[in-house]
Amino acid sequence: MDVINKFDLKWQVFRVNLKSLKTFEEKTEAVVEFLKANPTRGTKARVLNYLEGLSMAYRDSDRAFILSIKKELESFPVSESIDFVPNNYEKFTRTELHKLAKDLFIRTKKWLLKGYRHEDQISFLKGLLIYLKDKSQLEDLQFLIDYSLEIPNTHKFFF
Repeated sequence: MDVINKFDLKWQVFRVNLKSLKTFEEKTEAVVEFLKANPTRGTKARVLNYLEGLSMAYRDSDRAFILSIKKELESFPVSESIDFVPNNYEKFTRTELHKLAKDLFIRTKKWLLKGYRHEDQISFLKGLLIYLKDKSQLEDLQFLIDYSLEIPNTHKFFF
């Protein structure tokens, strides 16, 4: 079975935009609509992963609601396409791309400072920063990568 890459540009821009939604109901509804509009195996895997993570932030009936939507979507029919395509930065505004770069840099920095290197994420972020011609962030990222190579990995995942 092929590996699904979370670092699909369309998904990542969408994921960052989800942060502007106020409630878990809005976020859940938005990802369901995203899957309906992009019914591929890759999108489905990303949406299910997102819902699992979202559910971790809630308890009791709120968490149960999110997990019930996730369960329903597990049987949602999709094409067998993984849907990985080269990053077409031109399809997005510079504002969207800068917002994504900021979000990913914060996450990547947090992990690198704990000695954890998510190579797919680092590669994706580097490509985005190169496209944006953000030399300062690229230098900061390289410094953090070098630092992470000198320390043990102390990062803990929730799921």
